[in-house]
Amino acid sequence: MNILLINPLVRKWALPNCFPTGLGYMASAFTMAGHNVQVLDFNGDREFAPLAFHFYREKNIYSPDIIGIGGIVTQYKEIKGIVESCRQYWPNVPIICGGPIAGSISGLLLEKTEINVCVQGEGESQIENIICSSHAINKITIGPEEPIDISRQFLPWPSYSLFPMEEYIRNPIGPYNPNKWIDGKPQGDVPKSMNMIATRGCLYNCLHGNSLIDTAEFGKKQIKDLVGKTPKVLTRDPKTRKVVYARASKIWKTRKDAELVRIHFTDGTYIDCTPDHRFIALQYKNQFQLRKEWEVEGQDLKTGQSVVACKYPGQLIAPRVMMERILGRKLKKGECIHHIDRNKKNNSPDNLMLFKSHKEHISFHPELSDRMKEDNPVFKIPNFKKVLSDRAKKTFTGRSKSLEERERIRQAKLGEKNPNYGKKGKDSPLFGIKRSDEVKLKISKKMKGRIIDGEWRKKISEGNLGKKRTEEQKNNYRLASKKRKTKRVEIANHKVSYIEKLPEREDVYCMEVPGYDWFFANDILVHNCLFCYHNFQGQGYRKRSYNDVIMEMDFLGFQYEIEYIHFTDDAFAVDKKWVKDFCCAFKGRKMKWSCTGRANALDEDLVSTMADSGCIGIWVGLESGSDEILKRMDKKVTVEKYREVVPLLRKYFKYEDYTFIVGSLGETTRTVTQSIDFCKEMGITPSAIFYMTPYPGTPLFNLLMNDNRNFRRMVNDIDGQWGYEKWIESLGEQGKHIAWDCSGAGEERLKEWKEKFFNETKKV
Repeated sequence: MNILLINPLVRKWALPNCFPTGLGYMASAFTMAGHNVQVLDFNGDREFAPLAFHFYREKNIYSPDIIGIGGIVTQYKEIKGIVESCRQYWPNVPIICGGPIAGSISGLLLEKTEINVCVQGEGESQIENIICSSHAINKITIGPEEPIDISRQFLPWPSYSLFPMEEYIRNPIGPYNPNKWIDGKPQGDVPKSMNMIATRGCLYNCLHGNSLIDTAEFGKKQIKDLVGKTPKVLTRDPKTRKVVYARASKIWKTRKDAELVRIHFTDGTYIDCTPDHRFIALQYKNQFQLRKEWEVEGQDLKTGQSVVACKYPGQLIAPRVMMERILGRKLKKGECIHHIDRNKKNNSPDNLMLFKSHKEHISFHPELSDRMKEDNPVFKIPNFKKVLSDRAKKTFTGRSKSLEERERIRQAKLGEKNPNYGKKGKDSPLFGIKRSDEVKLKISKKMKGRIIDGEWRKKISEGNLGKKRTEEQKNNYRLASKKRKTKRVEIANHKVSYIEKLPEREDVYCMEVPGYDWFFANDILVHNCLFCYHNFQGQGYRKRSYNDVIMEMDFLGFQYEIEYIHFTDDAFAVDKKWVKDFCCAFKGRKMKWSCTGRANALDEDLVSTMADSGCIGIWVGLESGSDEILKRMDKKVTVEKYREVVPLLRKYFKYEDYTFIVGSLGETTRTVTQSIDFCKEMGITPSAIFYMTPYPGTPLFNLLMNDNRNFRRMVNDIDGQWGYEKWIESLGEQGKHIAWDCSGAGEERLKEWKEKFFNETKKV
């Protein structure tokens, strides 16, 4: 088949310098599958690309059977325009869309454009599905499949020869491009450069395959048995903190042979996870301290520390609880559950039927209805229709008084309204009863508003008022309390007994529950595995063989005379062992390289090894100089760690590149000032300052959808004035423009913060 792959324009204000790696891999995958591939690069070949459609059609040079296009969410407007042009020249050719944009706004793409199929996940593993789905009549979304094990499975390098390489090579990247946020034009002689990737996905948050996930459909199941399914799983509502069931969108194996820790709890249970998997630590409220919750990695939990857990005091198979699990919500008032086979012990989901009212339920039990008519004591009262007052009707129907009614009755018996008010001496109902002042106070509070007669006097004199409960009475109270809670899901706590590092390596799994930051595994609240937008749509962290990476670098150096490589992986410098092995094998070559890194993963041993092998810089997104904002961003790092890392990078590298963000959740003038003061203290001049942007598919976007009514109205296009599509079209590259005021301070204040940040930290 003839496959036409299209790379849309990005950053039209700057020269093209970043090779489209994802599209390059897809070109190789289609070629390896035996298809004829042609690439049309609107970004790299900006002069020819706009005329290419007419040229292809008129000259009859290339007639595609499938058109593939991909990109990021900020390219939506460009992609929509390209799709419209494709439809003019090839009206019947199916159009496939992939990349991060298909993973985050597939619904919008299928609804608002002429795209036929959206591919989620890694397209290289879904070539056959893509070819088959291109003939589908309806618009569909496919994937994601199980991620490719790039450390062991052969993955062809990108098809560089199909792209305008000279354009990408001559425009600098990384430290040789100081104008990258202006126009991208080179200054002086710069080395020929190229970008690559060596890893995919994110390293954090993985569970052992035996971890139990509480599902509505299957009960408690091991996460490895749920791969490929999308059940309703037990989660916690991020706003109300109530335990609910929500639909999981993806469950998959992230990687093999991962290091694990086992966290033991005092009740004998345990959970296996990667050392950096996050839990919610808990401090209970009492008369001396407020209740607190905070995130902590599994490896940092302390003995005796409590974590939030979920316990069921009663049986899980109770029909009401099972129905709530199936529905994913609490039963409403009046709703009834019917056992289809009339066996109340059979509480399987297939045997339960939900009715909106008791009358509907009675229709399935005619014998019960007749018995109640005969035995109902109401019908035995003479002239009951005349006798029953409104008060009697309420009593016989079994309806309990509301809180408002109880309060009115109580108020009606207080003070002068009480028939015993003002009675003293022998007239007082308490005459002759001797009690201490303390007991008198308790009696007055307990009996206030009641009519006390002789029988009450006897109860008071012989009762336990003012006495301490015996152990038997306490135990009885506890048992009664448990019985009252048998049908409720309650939050409890597990206390950590000890943590051990497991000697064997095991496969680990992840789960994504859109809109929820946490879910329950082994009854413990653990972090949702959707870490960030660049997590390859939840495909997990994997590393290529470092020998394969070096061979590709050598090929680029030989074929295109590349002198410098920049790794665009978000998590390149995270796995220290892999990085050190790569550096040792690459050492001695003339080619220079750089990468991105996380501050919390850097130490002097690693940085010195990288510098010794030809690395010229590690680019770190600091984002903020306020610990408060870093915690809200979930950066898993502190400002104190930044104070250690920045001098370390200066010691070994000539080039620095730090970016910051303003307008995050909870941002104030005080936190912005903290960031500015931090930059002044460390002598940092930010390479760029961005506005916080809630890109679709990120936890921030989901959080705003849950908590921010105005944002939700905009996304759902309730008013019909702005709308989701127009907002997507307005998204700027890397938060260059204000897409949404996440801080709530107002757009004018955001602009003032950014201008102040820039002016007070720029080089003089």
